[in-house]
Amino acid sequence: MMREQKRYKRRTLEERTPEIEKQEIEKGFWERTKKGEEDECWEWIGSKTPQGYGLFKSFMAHRLSFTLFIGEIPPKMMVYHRCNNTHCVNPKHLYLGTAQDNASDL
Repeated sequence: MMREQKRYKRRTLEERTPEIEKQEIEKGFWERTKKGEEDECWEWIGSKTPQGYGLFKSFMAHRLSFTLFIGEIPPKMMVYHRCNNTHCVNPKHLYLGTAQDNASDL
């Protein structure tokens, strides 16, 4: 008998963290970011997934950057890199799209 997989609702940063922890998260973000010029990639120098995406606590670094500097990520939307650099967390290099957008971009 197969077990039914639970589907978890992706919670926003607001829902997941109290105000004091948000300040700690932003501080930790900057401690793990090598910030370049405004138009350059900002390299994530913290932990990374096997695919090369930045990881901070339970957050993907590029998604955290988008949330901190642009706003919440709507349901069913993904955050993509204009620069195709998985280590990049520069919010100017990030944009929202769907899974279908990503598939057609390949």
